This record gives sequence, structure tokens and C-alpha cells, in this order.
Amino acid sequence: MKKILVLIFIALIITIGFKNLNDRNTKKNNETVVIDNDTKALSYFEDKEKEIESEIKNGELSDKTKKTIVDLTDFVFYDKEINGIKYSDLKEETKQKINDIIGTMDEKVEEKVPNYKEQIKNTFDETYPIVIDKVKEGVTYVDDTLEEIFGTADYNNAKQKISEKANQIKEKSKELIEKGQDNLSTAKDKVKSWYEGWR
Repeated sequence: MKKILVLIFIALIITIGFKNLNDRNTKKNNETVVIDNDTKALSYFEDKEKEIESEIKNGELSDKTKKTIVDLTDFVFYDKEINGIKYSDLKEETKQKINDIIGTMDEKVEEKVPNYKEQIKNTFDETYPIVIDKVKEGVTYVDDTLEEIFGTADYNNAKQKISEKANQIKEKSKELIEKGQDNLSTAKDKVKSWYEGWR
């Protein structure tokens, strides 16, 4: 019986020891992931910098390069994910290195392709109507689907009620704004007359 208790005790110690060892390795691995994300992001930006440099040698921007520039800008300024990594999750040191790369890329691209930002803006201006059309198609699809589910009469009735409520809210908002402006004007006049009387 003593031998069994001793064996159970030894097994328990071994199990706890392995668990603690495993926990420490997991913590080390988690730290590595953070370091890994910084390294991955920095490496990604360095690779993109080289790609863009080779692309702009002829003095033109391909659509792919324009998209890359927009993606890199969105990553830094709008915290868009790239490869599952966000700018806000990076260490300050890595952010600074990425900012330096962006600055260098901007100078190089501007040198080879003056006013490249206008080209990117123009590309956006051309695609914007297409995107709007797709959104409208999606809204129409949702409208049609809801009408099919609820029936035309109920769907139109619901749309009418929503529209009426929206108009009521808009009217109430106007009234509140007007009252607020009147109250502000009255208060301003009272303060002014008090100040003039006090003076």
C-alpha cells in the first residue's frame, strides 16, 4: 500500500512539473508571436518597398502598385490589418521603422512619378461609382428579399412607418435646435444687459 501511495505521489509531482514546464514554454511562445508580428510586419514593408522601387523605374504606377500604396497607407493611418497584423499592435520601435520606410517610399515614388497621389486619387474616383452601384444592387436585393418574405403590403406598410418616424424625428430635432438657439439668444441678451448694467 505504501508503494502505491509513493508511486501516486511521484506521478503527481511529475505531472505538475510537466504542466509548469509546458506553461512556461507557452508563455515563451506567446512572447515570440508578438516579436514575430513585429518582424513579419517590418519584413513585409521592406519587401513592398523593394517591389515598388522596381515597379517605378519606368516612371509609371501599375494598378497593383497603387493598391499596394493604398494598403500600406491604410495599415499605418487607419489600422487596417495586413496578414492578420494591425499597426496599433506593433511595438513603438517597429512603428518608427515602418514610418521611416513609408517616408522613404513616398520620396522615391514622388521623384520617379511626380503627383502619384493624384493618380491614386483619380483611380479611386473612377472606381467609386462602381462601388456605389454594387452597394445599390445589394440594397435592392435586400429590399426585394424582405418584400418577398413579408409580402408587398406589409413590407410597404413597414417602410411607410419607418419613413414617417424618421420625418417625425427630423422635425422634433429642428424644433429642439430652434428652441436651443432661442434660449441661447435670450441668455446672451440677459448676460449682455446684466453686464452693461453692472459696468
